[in-house]
Amino acid sequence: MVHTTKISVRFADVDAFNHVNNAHYLTYMEHSRMYFFDDVIGKVDWENNGFIIARAEVNFILPIVLHDQIIVETKCSKIGTKSFDLSYKIFKIEGGTKTEMANGITVQVGFNYKNNKTIPLTEDWKKKLTSNS
Repeated sequence: MVHTTKISVRFADVDAFNHVNNAHYLTYMEHSRMYFFDDVIGKVDWENNGFIIARAEVNFILPIVLHDQIIVETKCSKIGTKSFDLSYKIFKIEGGTKTEMANGITVQVGFNYKNNKTIPLTEDWKKKLTSNS
């Protein structure tokens, strides 16, 4: 299953070259990831046990510009003992056609914020992530 999030390109996202600055692609992925967590995993107790990002990768294909209609498709692509991968595809939607603009991966690690330590993924998290794979 793929989770889809609509993104609004803001004027502040665009740089002097009239395209979205590369750093904002990670922000688009983060925005999508938060909705993914809400819709797939449910409430995450960010004060106790949640996730941290261990790795983030973006592959740029085509530039995004102001007023482009953007969606981010997110899915869980790998599940381990303490971590899972989310894969992203960023598309421009124009006239009913999807054009891939970028893609990427983030690796999330289970983390206990109070003890500042990694933790194994709970069976509930794994079940929900597996149902979304």
